[in-house]
Amino acid sequence: MLIFPILIPSKGRPQCKTAKLLKDVGADKYLFVEPQDKESYEATAKENGFKLVVLPENNGGVAYVRELIRQFGTNELDSPWYWMMDDDIQRFSKTEADGKLRKVHPTIALTDAQEIITKHQNIAIGALTFGQYAFGEGVIKKPFQFNKRVIACTLHNAKANRGVAYDLQCALKEDIDYTIQILKAGYSTMILNQIAISVPSASSLKGGCYDEYQRNRQNREKRICQYLQDKWGKDIVMIKMKDAGIWDVKLNYEKLSRRST
Repeated sequence: MLIFPILIPSKGRPQCKTAKLLKDVGADKYLFVEPQDKESYEATAKENGFKLVVLPENNGGVAYVRELIRQFGTNELDSPWYWMMDDDIQRFSKTEADGKLRKVHPTIALTDAQEIITKHQNIAIGALTFGQYAFGEGVIKKPFQFNKRVIACTLHNAKANRGVAYDLQCALKEDIDYTIQILKAGYSTMILNQIAISVPSASSLKGGCYDEYQRNRQNREKRICQYLQDKWGKDIVMIKMKDAGIWDVKLNYEKLSRRST
């Protein structure tokens, strides 16, 4: 199976970890960068076999670039599926029969993930899990889960994603809103519990969404949570405060879920 096109948004990280990791992966690969970063990314794109796509504006935010990638993936590519990946992936791994997680080449992880996800009906977005969750007896017994929030390394069904859009009012929680839209439209999401990525701790690296994360955490986080609740209702979005005074939301997935096969 050919690897579907890979689309990566990146900002202020010209040594893009994901691009380097995917150097030997045979696929159409695209790096989406802001005009102010174009020159600094040219060498990385060339060395790792990526085409550079320059965004119309600087500092549009995460939701802005994800929406442009969605439009590109659904309208510009001649492919039924496309990958959208964060720019800080450090490795790909798989859970083996003994429940242990072992590093694998990205081509193996992505090929196996594509084969599993595309065999299931009604999936709009499939995702790899994170390494800290991908080991043990529980993962062996439950290889996937449906209708949950999908982030970081996601495989998008181009047809299913034409009818939705990233909400620019949901900075850094745009993936939550997008998941709700997908489920509300009658599609399903899917997470592969036995194929994983490893990334740094949330927004710990400079560049990317670091500045936006810090700005929203201090000034806008609670407002964005309230916006999501007002948009979708209290029966679907519940606002909560996590440790260290961080505002977040919890979703009622049972209210949103559809059956997948």
